[in-house]
Amino acid sequence: MFTYYYRIPDKYRMPVTAFAIFTDASETFHPASYENSFLGTSILFEFNTYKVLNQNENNLKNSNNPFAMAVLTVLITLKSKKSGDEKLFELKHSLLRNLIRGKIPPEKIDDLMTFLRLYLRFENPDYIKFEEVIEQLNEHRQTMGINEFVLERAKKEGLIEG
Repeated sequence: MFTYYYRIPDKYRMPVTAFAIFTDASETFHPASYENSFLGTSILFEFNTYKVLNQNENNLKNSNNPFAMAVLTVLITLKSKKSGDEKLFELKHSLLRNLIRGKIPPEKIDDLMTFLRLYLRFENPDYIKFEEVIEQLNEHRQTMGINEFVLERAKKEGLIEG
């Protein structure tokens, strides 16, 4: 993170602030600085932090901010590891309903659904119930599955790189 902090101003000539978002399950791990010294030269880099585990679940659920839904996904995942496909399905379904009820643009919902698919994985890879619900809630609009998404993303990155 320190490298990005000093390289971004070099390239863009703009001031930068740094945020570390901690998505780990440890309640005690929460560093807010980086320190290094060698032969009389030292540096102390302090940065902003955001610990997902310390967030209030109800506040996140009631927020219209798409980032809050992503954070809520991570928080619930941290709290309910190994909960089984049915519980995970209920969680994903609830998050999807909250996204659709909120004033979030459809393309943001699609991005968050992709995040949900990739971050919260079902134990049984053949568990397609969630994909069916997404299709129903999206008014039967064809949605992209994980394989199609990954292939499409790889094609786009390949085209960008030439």
